[in-house]
Amino acid sequence: MVRRAARLAQRSRAALVGVHVHRPGEATPPLLLERTRSLVAELGGTFREIEGNEVPEALLAFAEIEGATQLVIGTPDTRARWSRHQSVLGRIARQATSVDVHVVSRERASDEAAHRKPRNTSTVRSSPRRIAAGAAGAVLLAALTALFVSLRDDIDVSTALGIYLLVVVGIAALGGRLAGIVSAVAAPLIANWFLIEPYRTLRINDPENLTELLVFVTVALIVSTFVSVAATRAADAEQAREEATNLARLAGSGGPDALQVVVDQLCTTFALDGVAVIEQIDGRSDLIVTSGSNPPTDPAEADFSEPISDSVVVAARGRALTVDEHRVMHVFFGQIAKLVEQHHVAELAAEAEAFARADELRTAILRAVSHDLRSPLAAIKASASSLRQSDVEWPEEIRNDFLASIEDETDRLTTIVSNLLDMGRLQAGAVRPALRPVPLEEVLPAAVHSIGARGASVDLVIPGELPDALADPALLERVLANIIANAVEFSPHGERVRVSAVQYRRDLQIYVVDHGPGIRPADRATVLQPFHRLSDSLSSSGVGLGLAIADGLTTAMGGHLELRDTPNGGLTVVISLAMADLQPPSDPKAGTP
Repeated sequence: MVRRAARLAQRSRAALVGVHVHRPGEATPPLLLERTRSLVAELGGTFREIEGNEVPEALLAFAEIEGATQLVIGTPDTRARWSRHQSVLGRIARQATSVDVHVVSRERASDEAAHRKPRNTSTVRSSPRRIAAGAAGAVLLAALTALFVSLRDDIDVSTALGIYLLVVVGIAALGGRLAGIVSAVAAPLIANWFLIEPYRTLRINDPENLTELLVFVTVALIVSTFVSVAATRAADAEQAREEATNLARLAGSGGPDALQVVVDQLCTTFALDGVAVIEQIDGRSDLIVTSGSNPPTDPAEADFSEPISDSVVVAARGRALTVDEHRVMHVFFGQIAKLVEQHHVAELAAEAEAFARADELRTAILRAVSHDLRSPLAAIKASASSLRQSDVEWPEEIRNDFLASIEDETDRLTTIVSNLLDMGRLQAGAVRPALRPVPLEEVLPAAVHSIGARGASVDLVIPGELPDALADPALLERVLANIIANAVEFSPHGERVRVSAVQYRRDLQIYVVDHGPGIRPADRATVLQPFHRLSDSLSSSGVGLGLAIADGLTTAMGGHLELRDTPNGGLTVVISLAMADLQPPSDPKAGTP
């Protein structure tokens, strides 16, 4: 049967899907099921195991969900005594309207015929809940009958039949229509045998008793039918509510990790052992996302799998699902397919952004090399060449100017190269600060001294008894030198730069205040990026790394750098660092600093 279906699928250029339907509580021989699953997989198809009370309805509903156009079914075992109208094949043939049904006769192999056991009629029984309801009903009817027999002289037949009716209704509600009908017929027979004269016979002498029994059977059958239908509709309504809840939860899933959220919902909704979204490339299975305690790592390990694209498969381990659950699961598969596609698009976008940033960085470096490095080199070359001229006798003052130019431009080159090296270390994650208590009254003067003659226009304001900062002294000096040098460079002639420090709550804050052109709030995030300058005229002596390096080194030390406006114009850079040691306040009524 499976091979015949595979040939039909190949001729029709359609997908092959094998399906096994079992009733609730029905046990399927695992060896037979595994052989069928392996054969379907060998022929290039997928296998599904679903649960349904009625095999024909479940099979046709599953075919509709999968969009099947042809249904291939094997004939029942030859020992089955079903008529055509009662058999599964007959019901499928009558109900199938949008799918072609192919019936393939099944011949048993000789080894199977020798070992096959007689058909187990328990496979057509009801679910365990219905069996339990029928058994409980039988016990209750027997107990009531024993009670009524002991009170036979004191209890009226109509009263006993009314109590029997309550039991029948309860059995119908719990056990279904069949159990209700059986109990509706059995109860009056029991009443006739034990409670109506002549006892222990089915004869009825009193026509009134006969009327009571007929009315009881009629009412019991009607009520049992209605109760069973109501219970079925209530179960359908509850299932529809659960489906609506699951779909609403699925529709509301989103965020940066939406794929993981949806896969988790899939695993939780259907109580699966594990779910995995697997990408298969060149024979290799790569896990995109997983959920559950035991997710499969390969589609071959899964109890069922569903391809959602040419290379991506959703694989799951767990129980067999009902047809309605398969319908909802297909919605999950569609959502997962969209999210996987978005995931791939996001990866491509990230790669494109990384390439764009790399191109931007290369362009900035080339610009720095071609302009900011070439300018000091040209000045050094010109001064050195002038000093080497033998036909010109330079005055001592001019010779000193040439030497000062060489020294200044060399310092400028040193600063640029140091900044490039620092930025390379930051981007490579190679900065490892050695944090320790650092007195600001030591590091601030050292930073001002490191910028040379430009430090003459800097005012230091350091209050006494200021706690030490938790920082790397060399890195902190580098941060302050970059920021102070920028502030001095952009300050108008004659304007001084003010550097101060204060304690604010649990932090130490260092303020570098200038009265230059300032930076607009919209541009502040930009200037903290490497190789970004607002204009060449405003930063002709650097490559746009000063603030970026200061921000990166401050962050590496666990601090924070912020750009603010200076009152009456200019830029204020605020560096916040943790205090090395928080001393309790001397006044017990004072708050924490």
